[in-house]
Amino acid sequence: MPTIEARNPRQLHRKLFYTYTVVVLIIAAGLMAYFVTAIRSRTIQANREEAARLQASAAEYISDADEIAAYLYGNLYQSGEVMKDLENAFLYAPELYQKKRLDRYSDSNSLESQSIYTYVEDAFTAYSAIKRVELVSYAKKEITYCYPEKTVYPYKKNEQRFKDILDNTAWEENEFYFRKEIRSTDTQKPIGCIMVIFDTARLDNISREAAVSTLLVTDEAGDKIWGDDSYDKDAFRLADEQGELEKLTDSYVTRQNVKEYQIYVLLDKKKAGHISGLAILAVLGIGTGLILVGELLINWYLHRLSQRLSLILEGMERVMTGDLTARLAVNENGDELDVISSHFNEMCRQLDQYIQKSYLAEIEQKNAQMQALQSQINPHFLYNTLEAIRMKAITNGDREVGKMLYSMAVTFRAQLKEKDVITLAQELHYCKKYLELFEYRYQGRFTSQVDCPLELMQCPVIKFVLQPLIENYFVHGIRMEANDNHIAISAERVEERLLIRMTDNGKGMPGEEVERQNHMLEENIYEEHSSIGLSNVNRRVKAVYGPQYGVRLKARPEGGLEVTLDIRFEEGKENEDSDVGGR
Repeated sequence: MPTIEARNPRQLHRKLFYTYTVVVLIIAAGLMAYFVTAIRSRTIQANREEAARLQASAAEYISDADEIAAYLYGNLYQSGEVMKDLENAFLYAPELYQKKRLDRYSDSNSLESQSIYTYVEDAFTAYSAIKRVELVSYAKKEITYCYPEKTVYPYKKNEQRFKDILDNTAWEENEFYFRKEIRSTDTQKPIGCIMVIFDTARLDNISREAAVSTLLVTDEAGDKIWGDDSYDKDAFRLADEQGELEKLTDSYVTRQNVKEYQIYVLLDKKKAGHISGLAILAVLGIGTGLILVGELLINWYLHRLSQRLSLILEGMERVMTGDLTARLAVNENGDELDVISSHFNEMCRQLDQYIQKSYLAEIEQKNAQMQALQSQINPHFLYNTLEAIRMKAITNGDREVGKMLYSMAVTFRAQLKEKDVITLAQELHYCKKYLELFEYRYQGRFTSQVDCPLELMQCPVIKFVLQPLIENYFVHGIRMEANDNHIAISAERVEERLLIRMTDNGKGMPGEEVERQNHMLEENIYEEHSSIGLSNVNRRVKAVYGPQYGVRLKARPEGGLEVTLDIRFEEGKENEDSDVGGR
């Protein structure tokens, strides 16, 4: 018998402690990862909101500049004198322009001279965001530069700038402009344009408010108005057209168009989710605290568990030494260990009672064994005596008596020596020998027939399940006054069941009695005055094969009874040892 290795509760304590520690570490690591992810998500969201504010501020500034330029342009057409003065400045030489200006002043009733230069000075006074104003004459190809300090550089020749203005590429570093076409009030043909130029200093101030976002402003051609010096126009535009701008810049990119300008805000992906060292230390500190508290609670719980296990082991050791009076304390509303303790106490009580009964019954058992040994002598003596009588009958020439004795000896010998499970061939062979005895007894009034397919011969069955059924027929079913009594035994396989049928033409049984008997057989009910053979076989079959198998009765319309033995089909061995043949 294998021995059970004794274990110290501390071994279980350590194993559970390590297991729970791993669980706590996994949970703590998961929580820390969750908090770090949450902080990173909130940081990214905050930086995205900051980038949106940055873009909105830049768009607002450029929109305000566009409104200023549009207002100055619209108000210029509403002032007839100023508009006429601007036309003269664009169309005529300086001397002729001055003459026409003085003539208009002398013809007017106003004390102040209204000219384009005074109009520009008023604009500088009203709008501090204007960096300068350029008046561009198409006819003369000259540019007049106006600055807020009332500084005017009229009639400057600058062919490259003039060309850039016509191509809409006249921007310079740290400034942006809005160009407004001027048409002649008489011919409606373009005679020049006014360039309202704004400083980007305010964009500098707006950009400084952003911690990780980068502002970039370009014109329609993609030329940089304001932004990082590393800006590559061609690569940027190509990536923008292909939708791979974020991949190129490794940033979250948002774009907004304001008139002829594009405002980009680039939020660096690495910086956007950057978590400060202080936040990481806080998360690590909280996680470490949770781990320490969890370890303390686990150790306290396992210590209590180990103490309770130690008490159970001590009780078991007392029982192992023979002390069945050992009892464990039990909490009625406790856990599984209290259930184990309760069962342990009950086991000790029952074991003590069992030992007392076994001790008292031991002597009786020895006496019963002696009687059993003595009773075994009688069957063997009877079998050997039958065999001696059979040989004497054959020697004296009485072969019929010899055959009867042989059939009886084979049947009796099978009861003594055969194993509990035999083949169907063996069982049918013993039935034939048993039936031969009755054929000798009722000569001329009884016949029998046994049929079985060859493939079912080796199917294993429990022994002596047919003989009681045959005996039941001769006790209750045979018609003693008739000469045509017949019984037939057959076997067949139906799916996974082996059906052995015994059919007779005997007295039969009323339908109500058949139903009652089948109910008792189905429910495995034993009735004291009922057929012992049927009940015995049915109980044995259900015990071996299961409650779904057993014995069933069926009344035959032409008279007699059909008894079906239903057992589980099992594959048999090809060369099963057998006593068939009188071995």
